[in-house]
Parts: sequence; structure tokens; C-alpha cells
Amino acid sequence: MNDLITLISEKLSLSPADTQKALGLVSGFLKNQLASGDYSKLLSALPGLEALTLTPNPATANTGLMGFASSALSALGVTKAAGLTQLASSLSAANVDISKASELLPLISGYLESKGQGQLVDVLKKALS
Repeated sequence: MNDLITLISEKLSLSPADTQKALGLVSGFLKNQLASGDYSKLLSALPGLEALTLTPNPATANTGLMGFASSALSALGVTKAAGLTQLASSLSAANVDISKASELLPLISGYLESKGQGQLVDVLKKALS
């Protein structure tokens, strides 16, 4: 896990603490979006991720334009998009610039592929579709 934290910290110019928060929020998002078996596979491939897991904060996500978008998408039944909006808002509240937040999943995917876990990239894609 430390090598993933270092990779993301260096690529996105984040402190290790902010990177851990970001990974924790992404993990919380994935936990809510993936089937439990798929999430368990991800945790097995990324030891230490579960300890970082945070739930994206709905209170933070319900402010401003992102909050409006999240509420509107939820009302329309578009739960994955609403979850992504909530994740983006929570990342922003955790001092992760939204432009950097969009690079998190590709970096995690690339890391998984480099560790021979390319099949999990499809699992990550499921969370977004």
C-alpha cells in the first residue's frame, strides 16, 4: 500500500496524508458501488486499503453546485452518478483538487495492472458504469 500512496502522492503532488484520505474516500465509494465479492477482491489486491476506507460525507456533498447535482441525480435514480458527485465533493473537502481527483482511478488501475491484477480494472470500470 505504501508504494501506491507514494505513486499517487508524487503524480498528483499530494501529501501522503491527503493521498491516504483520497484513497480512503475512493475505497468507500467503491464499497458502496461494487458487489461485495468484487470489493473483497479489490481489498485482497490492495492490502491496507480497508484500514483507510472512509465514507464520502453526504453533508459535505450537499453544499453548492456539487450538492445540487448529487441531489438531482439521486432524485432521478442515477445513483452511481450521484455517488461520483458525492465522492468528488468529499475529495474536494479533503483538499484534493477536482482536476487531480479525476486522475485517481486511472492511477489505481495502472497500479493494479503493474501488479498483475489487470482483471480488477474491469471491476473498477463497473463502479463507474
